[in-house]
Amino acid sequence: MDKFVRALSDRIVALGSVQELLGRSGGQVDLRELLLSLLEETGTGAARLEGPAVQIPAAVAIPLGMALHELWVNAQQFGSLSSANGTLSLRWRVVGDAVRIKWRERGGRPVSPPIREGFGSQLLNGLLGSRVRVERRFAAEGLEAVVEVTLSDG
Repeated sequence: MDKFVRALSDRIVALGSVQELLGRSGGQVDLRELLLSLLEETGTGAARLEGPAVQIPAAVAIPLGMALHELWVNAQQFGSLSSANGTLSLRWRVVGDAVRIKWRERGGRPVSPPIREGFGSQLLNGLLGSRVRVERRFAAEGLEAVVEVTLSDG
């Protein structure tokens, strides 16, 4: 039960972090600021961020924040950030009316697809809505993911 309570508490903190950013920024949040906020919340210093300034609308900021939070938690528990030598690279670019974030872990323990699908996996596999999609690849070198966020309503 303690594990469940901790996971739920961490998700609520992540939600609060995104809400705080949205409240300060008037309904949109800068992607880099969102990433830095989540990194600070999870205590991850081994991440490299690279990409242009992108404003994320409120309608997708929360599901995006939740997706990134789940990926960070998994990296800390099972992936590259569970090792002293592990690294995480996040690179993004704008493609049409979307932003594509490439997540790349290296130097951690070997990763493999989850044996059972918990809430975090369910969240990443489709509970985020149609404007945030996550594709994961469990490579021998570490997890690779592409998070694609549609910026417009249309």
